[in-house]
Amino acid sequence: MPADPAARPADSPLMRLRTQVGDYRFGLRMRERGRLASIGDGIAWIENLPSASMEEMLEFDDGSLGLTYHLAERLVGAILLHQRPTLTAGYAVRLTGRQLSLPVGDALLGRVIDPLGNPLDGGGPIVTTERRLVESNAPGVAERQPV
Repeated sequence: MPADPAARPADSPLMRLRTQVGDYRFGLRMRERGRLASIGDGIAWIENLPSASMEEMLEFDDGSLGLTYHLAERLVGAILLHQRPTLTAGYAVRLTGRQLSLPVGDALLGRVIDPLGNPLDGGGPIVTTERRLVESNAPGVAERQPV
């Protein structure tokens, strides 16, 4: 006798999918997308990103990452921190809303890292739980330890 399709176990893939779809909440999500106008010597010029801010991280369609350094009426200039060989003019660019930060802690002592915090010295991954903005205020003189 065939099993009743309505009597499926609660952990079946179909029930999980129904739960995920049932829990989904519709909402308007807007993301500003620019277009890579030109690229050369580690610098990218991007059109149509009017709400970009200084030192904001940008993500390109191919996974490359950049950091804004120049804001003008028509173009945004970005320093490429991680450039893939496939990056060419015409790619879409998204604002991330984040600033450049690096891992901090004892795990970095004696290590060599790139501007994104990835190890360059072949010593394996850097395991830390904290990050700190690259552009942040230094502690006040009274807060520092004596030299």
